[in-house]
Amino acid sequence: MTGLFEAPVLIPPTTTSYLYIVETTNPSHEYHYSRRFLSTNHLIRGYYYQRQEACHAAARIIRQAFDIAIQNGKTDESHFYGPYNILLSYLFPLGEKYVVVPQCKKPTELKSADFTTTFVVNHKHHPAFFAEIKSSESLQCAGSCEQADLQMRERFGHLFEDVEISTLYGASAMGTKICMYKLDRASRRLSPTLIPRNPNFIINTAPINRWDLDIMTPEGEEEFCKVVQEIKKMSCRL
Repeated sequence: MTGLFEAPVLIPPTTTSYLYIVETTNPSHEYHYSRRFLSTNHLIRGYYYQRQEACHAAARIIRQAFDIAIQNGKTDESHFYGPYNILLSYLFPLGEKYVVVPQCKKPTELKSADFTTTFVVNHKHHPAFFAEIKSSESLQCAGSCEQADLQMRERFGHLFEDVEISTLYGASAMGTKICMYKLDRASRRLSPTLIPRNPNFIINTAPINRWDLDIMTPEGEEEFCKVVQEIKKMSCRL
Protein backbone atom coordinates (compact mmCIF):
# COMPACT_ATOMS: atom_id res chain seq x y z
CA MET A 1 0.00 0.00 0.00
CA THR A 2 1.24 3.48 -0.84
CA GLY A 3 2.37 5.59 2.12
CA LEU A 4 1.34 9.17 2.80
CA PHE A 5 4.66 10.51 1.55
CA GLU A 6 5.11 8.14 -1.36
CA ALA A 7 3.78 8.75 -4.84
CA PRO A 8 1.44 6.02 -6.05
CA VAL A 9 2.84 3.78 -8.74
CA LEU A 10 0.92 4.54 -11.90
CA ILE A 11 1.25 1.71 -14.40
CA PRO A 12 0.61 2.94 -17.93
CA PRO A 13 -1.82 0.78 -19.86
CA THR A 14 -0.54 -1.06 -22.90
CA THR A 15 -3.71 -0.73 -24.91
CA THR A 16 -3.68 0.18 -28.56
CA SER A 17 -6.40 1.76 -30.61
CA TYR A 18 -7.47 1.35 -34.19
CA LEU A 19 -8.48 4.12 -36.52
CA TYR A 20 -11.11 3.13 -39.06
CA ILE A 21 -10.86 4.92 -42.40
CA VAL A 22 -13.77 4.99 -44.83
CA GLU A 23 -12.60 4.29 -48.36
CA THR A 24 -14.75 4.76 -51.47
CA THR A 25 -13.71 2.11 -53.97
CA ASN A 26 -16.22 2.52 -56.79
CA PRO A 27 -18.63 5.03 -58.31
CA SER A 28 -21.64 3.39 -56.67
CA HIS A 29 -20.24 4.56 -53.32
CA GLU A 30 -20.12 1.14 -51.72
CA TYR A 31 -18.08 1.83 -48.64
CA HIS A 32 -15.35 -0.48 -47.47
CA TYR A 33 -13.61 -0.08 -44.17
CA SER A 34 -9.90 -0.54 -43.76
CA ARG A 35 -8.38 -0.82 -40.31
CA ARG A 36 -5.22 1.18 -39.83
CA PHE A 37 -3.19 0.45 -36.74
CA LEU A 38 -2.61 3.53 -34.61
CA SER A 39 -0.41 3.03 -31.60
CA THR A 40 -1.16 5.38 -28.72
CA ASN A 41 1.17 3.82 -26.18
CA HIS A 42 3.65 6.68 -26.34
CA LEU A 43 0.90 9.24 -25.69
CA ILE A 44 -0.64 7.30 -22.81
CA ARG A 45 2.69 6.58 -21.19
CA GLY A 46 3.71 10.21 -21.42
CA TYR A 47 0.53 11.25 -19.60
CA TYR A 48 0.99 8.69 -16.83
CA TYR A 49 4.64 9.54 -16.33
CA GLN A 50 3.68 13.21 -15.93
CA ARG A 51 1.16 12.23 -13.27
CA GLN A 52 3.79 10.08 -11.56
CA GLU A 53 6.19 13.02 -11.37
CA ALA A 54 3.44 15.30 -10.04
CA CYS A 55 2.68 12.79 -7.27
CA HIS A 56 6.35 12.56 -6.32
CA ALA A 57 6.55 16.35 -6.14
CA ALA A 58 3.47 16.53 -3.89
CA ALA A 59 4.86 13.84 -1.59
CA ARG A 60 8.14 15.74 -1.23
CA ILE A 61 6.32 18.98 -0.38
CA ILE A 62 4.21 17.27 2.29
CA ARG A 63 7.19 15.60 3.94
CA GLN A 64 9.20 18.83 3.91
CA ALA A 65 6.28 20.69 5.50
CA PHE A 66 6.07 18.14 8.33
CA ASP A 67 9.85 18.14 8.83
CA ILE A 68 9.75 21.91 9.40
CA ALA A 69 6.72 21.64 11.68
CA ILE A 70 8.42 18.99 13.83
CA GLN A 71 11.31 21.37 14.44
CA ASN A 72 9.16 24.41 15.25
CA GLY A 73 5.93 22.94 16.56
CA LYS A 74 6.99 21.41 19.85
CA THR A 75 5.00 23.96 21.85
CA ASP A 76 3.11 25.82 19.12
CA GLU A 77 0.49 23.70 17.38
CA SER A 78 -0.10 26.30 14.66
CA HIS A 79 3.05 25.10 12.88
CA PHE A 80 1.20 21.86 12.10
CA TYR A 81 -1.90 23.51 10.63
CA GLY A 82 -0.35 23.98 7.19
CA PRO A 83 1.12 20.47 6.87
CA TYR A 84 -2.12 18.79 7.93
CA ASN A 85 -4.16 21.01 5.63
CA ILE A 86 -1.90 20.08 2.70
CA LEU A 87 -1.94 16.39 3.62
CA LEU A 88 -5.72 16.14 3.95
CA SER A 89 -6.28 18.10 0.73
CA TYR A 90 -3.90 15.70 -1.03
CA LEU A 91 -5.58 12.57 0.34
CA PHE A 92 -9.11 13.94 -0.10
CA PRO A 93 -8.91 15.93 -3.36
CA LEU A 94 -11.48 18.38 -4.63
CA GLY A 95 -11.78 16.36 -7.83
CA GLU A 96 -13.35 13.56 -5.77
CA LYS A 97 -15.85 16.02 -4.25
CA TYR A 98 -14.03 16.43 -0.93
CA VAL A 99 -13.48 19.79 0.75
CA VAL A 100 -11.19 20.39 3.73
CA VAL A 101 -12.72 23.01 6.04
CA PRO A 102 -10.57 24.47 8.88
CA GLN A 103 -12.62 25.40 11.95
CA CYS A 104 -11.69 27.14 15.18
CA LYS A 105 -14.27 26.80 17.93
CA LYS A 106 -14.46 26.92 21.70
CA PRO A 107 -15.67 23.64 23.22
CA THR A 108 -18.96 23.80 25.10
CA GLU A 109 -17.85 21.82 28.14
CA LEU A 110 -16.61 24.00 31.01
CA LYS A 111 -13.83 21.52 31.72
CA SER A 112 -12.47 22.05 28.22
CA ALA A 113 -11.75 25.76 28.11
CA ASP A 114 -9.19 26.09 25.32
CA PHE A 115 -10.00 26.87 21.73
CA THR A 116 -9.25 24.01 19.38
CA THR A 117 -8.53 23.94 15.65
CA THR A 118 -10.24 21.24 13.65
CA PHE A 119 -9.92 20.26 10.00
CA VAL A 120 -13.21 18.77 8.83
CA VAL A 121 -13.21 16.81 5.57
CA ASN A 122 -16.62 17.11 3.93
CA HIS A 123 -17.88 14.92 1.12
CA LYS A 124 -20.90 16.35 -0.69
CA HIS A 125 -21.46 18.73 2.24
CA HIS A 126 -21.41 15.97 4.88
CA PRO A 127 -18.56 15.16 7.29
CA ALA A 128 -16.42 12.20 6.25
CA PHE A 129 -13.41 12.71 8.54
CA PHE A 130 -11.92 15.28 10.89
CA ALA A 131 -8.66 15.96 12.69
CA GLU A 132 -7.90 18.09 15.74
CA ILE A 133 -4.33 19.35 16.01
CA LYS A 134 -2.19 19.87 19.12
CA SER A 135 1.51 20.55 19.63
CA SER A 136 4.05 17.75 19.97
CA GLU A 137 4.75 18.42 23.64
CA SER A 138 1.06 18.17 24.52
CA LEU A 139 1.56 14.42 24.45
CA GLN A 140 3.89 14.66 27.45
CA CYS A 141 1.16 16.08 29.69
CA ALA A 142 -1.62 13.83 30.98
CA GLY A 143 -3.90 16.84 31.40
CA SER A 144 -3.48 17.81 27.74
CA CYS A 145 -4.34 14.28 26.65
CA GLU A 146 -7.47 14.26 28.81
CA GLN A 147 -8.52 17.62 27.39
CA ALA A 148 -7.89 16.46 23.82
CA ASP A 149 -9.98 13.34 24.47
CA LEU A 150 -12.84 15.46 25.82
CA GLN A 151 -12.70 17.80 22.82
CA MET A 152 -12.78 14.88 20.37
CA ARG A 153 -15.90 13.44 21.99
CA GLU A 154 -17.56 16.85 21.89
CA ARG A 155 -16.76 17.18 18.19
CA PHE A 156 -18.31 13.81 17.39
CA GLY A 157 -21.45 14.97 19.15
CA HIS A 158 -21.55 18.17 17.08
CA LEU A 159 -21.06 16.38 13.76
CA PHE A 160 -23.21 13.30 14.35
CA GLU A 161 -26.51 14.59 12.91
CA ASP A 162 -24.86 15.50 9.59
CA VAL A 163 -23.03 12.20 9.09
CA GLU A 164 -24.22 10.02 6.20
CA ILE A 165 -21.49 7.39 5.96
CA SER A 166 -21.76 4.34 8.23
CA THR A 167 -18.60 5.11 10.22
CA LEU A 168 -17.09 8.49 11.05
CA TYR A 169 -13.37 8.56 11.82
CA GLY A 170 -11.64 11.36 13.69
CA ALA A 171 -7.95 11.89 14.46
CA SER A 172 -6.55 13.55 17.55
CA ALA A 173 -3.09 14.63 16.39
CA MET A 174 -0.32 15.71 18.73
CA GLY A 175 2.43 16.65 16.37
CA THR A 176 2.68 13.66 14.06
CA LYS A 177 1.31 11.15 16.57
CA ILE A 178 -2.36 10.29 16.27
CA CYS A 179 -5.07 8.65 18.32
CA MET A 180 -7.74 7.44 15.88
CA TYR A 181 -11.36 7.61 17.01
CA LYS A 182 -14.20 5.72 15.37
CA LEU A 183 -17.96 6.29 15.62
CA ASP A 184 -20.42 3.70 14.35
CA ARG A 185 -23.49 5.62 13.23
CA ALA A 186 -25.99 2.76 13.62
CA SER A 187 -25.06 1.80 17.19
CA ARG A 188 -23.73 5.27 18.15
CA ARG A 189 -20.76 3.50 19.69
CA LEU A 190 -17.59 5.58 19.97
CA SER A 191 -14.14 4.09 20.43
CA PRO A 192 -11.75 4.21 22.16
CA THR A 193 -13.98 3.66 25.16
CA LEU A 194 -14.44 6.55 27.55
CA ILE A 195 -12.63 6.08 30.86
CA PRO A 196 -14.84 7.74 33.50
CA ARG A 197 -13.49 9.80 36.35
CA ASN A 198 -13.78 8.66 39.95
CA PRO A 199 -13.65 11.30 42.70
CA ASN A 200 -12.05 8.80 45.07
CA PHE A 201 -9.16 7.88 42.81
CA ILE A 202 -6.63 9.50 40.51
CA ILE A 203 -7.48 8.05 37.11
CA ASN A 204 -5.82 8.71 33.78
CA THR A 205 -8.84 9.02 31.49
CA ALA A 206 -6.75 9.35 28.31
CA PRO A 207 -3.63 7.16 28.43
CA ILE A 208 -0.74 8.53 26.41
CA ASN A 209 -0.22 5.19 24.66
CA ARG A 210 -3.46 5.76 22.75
CA TRP A 211 -1.51 8.19 20.52
CA ASP A 212 0.46 5.34 19.02
CA LEU A 213 0.05 6.04 15.29
CA ASP A 214 2.97 8.10 14.00
CA ILE A 215 2.33 9.17 10.40
CA MET A 216 6.05 9.77 9.84
CA THR A 217 6.76 6.05 10.17
CA PRO A 218 5.99 3.43 7.49
CA GLU A 219 3.66 1.60 9.87
CA GLY A 220 1.80 4.78 10.75
CA GLU A 221 1.50 5.79 7.11
CA GLU A 222 0.05 2.41 6.22
CA GLU A 223 -2.54 2.50 9.01
CA PHE A 224 -3.60 6.03 8.14
CA CYS A 225 -3.92 5.12 4.45
CA LYS A 226 -6.14 2.17 5.36
CA VAL A 227 -8.51 4.54 7.14
CA VAL A 228 -8.53 6.91 4.16
CA GLN A 229 -9.33 4.07 1.76
CA GLU A 230 -12.16 2.84 3.98
CA ILE A 231 -13.63 6.35 4.13
CA LYS A 232 -13.52 6.65 0.35
CA LYS A 233 -15.23 3.29 -0.10
CA MET A 234 -18.05 4.41 2.20
CA SER A 235 -18.33 7.77 0.45
CA CYS A 236 -18.59 6.14 -2.98
CA ARG A 237 -21.73 4.31 -1.88
CA LEU A 238 -23.61 7.56 -1.25
